[in-house]
Amino acid sequence: AAEAANKAHTEELSIAMKAIGNAGQVSSIKRLMKFLPGFSSTASQLPVRAQTDAVMA
Repeated sequence: AAEAANKAHTEELSIAMKAIGNAGQVSSIKRLMKFLPGFSSTASQLPVRAQTDAVMA
């Protein structure tokens, strides 16, 4: 997910976040928080669709 964000591949980023969310692992919450606008300053640079997918994951 982080690699897709660095390269601005929003479709790959969305798929990666959905997969992380579907896994249901508690330890993956920290990775998802990197893409939430309230928890990370870099998340505001992501497209709204990517931020929405992070919230739903």
